[in-house]
Amino acid sequence: MSIPVQIRDHVLARPVTLGSGRLVCIDGPSGSGKTTVARQLAGLLPATTIHTDELCPGWEGLPLVPGVLARLLEPLAAGRPGSYREWDWIGGGPGDDRTVQ
Repeated sequence: MSIPVQIRDHVLARPVTLGSGRLVCIDGPSGSGKTTVARQLAGLLPATTIHTDELCPGWEGLPLVPGVLARLLEPLAAGRPGSYREWDWIGGGPGDDRTVQ
């Protein structure tokens, strides 16, 4: 059984944790395969994949990520859509607003 299938089975065996959904976080060092596992897992579950790079407002923005996550996760936990402003790394500033159902 592949790692993404094992993760899917583990996730589905647990109660919902975020409104009517579940939050799965994948962590690891650069190059460890986080994106690959996330892509495979998203193919096995109804999922929205969000990468930290989308949430982090610039090179010095990592300390601001908890506030960005609150704006996204608090409404989801209450059963409403959450949102965040994606960081535009090419433009060097805030990008498009994203809504997650």
